[in-house]
Amino acid sequence: MTPLIKNALLTVFFIFGLLISLQAQDKYQFAVISYRTYGHEIGISINGKEFQKIVVPKEDIKHPSLDVNVVIELVNKMTNEGWEVFSTGNPTVGDWICYVFYLRKKIE
Repeated sequence: MTPLIKNALLTVFFIFGLLISLQAQDKYQFAVISYRTYGHEIGISINGKEFQKIVVPKEDIKHPSLDVNVVIELVNKMTNEGWEVFSTGNPTVGDWICYVFYLRKKIE
């Protein structure tokens, strides 16, 4: 086999393998849920396009800076819909905390 044919075949196999591996990668939707204990607001952003703001009624809050049940319920609801929590965070500002949940959902 001449070097030119060998290089051409290797290039074709390399490109073919690259295309196969690109198709094998999982595709995901991403979401961020944040809950600020100051103001008791939940923000939901899905794929950077949809945004929803929920103000939690004060009567649903048992302790202003510690009660996160409302956001945990929302995260549980989304995980039942196929979302997966892959990271969390909780930056603080003084006595107030912001709970952040990063979720992803595999695109079928």
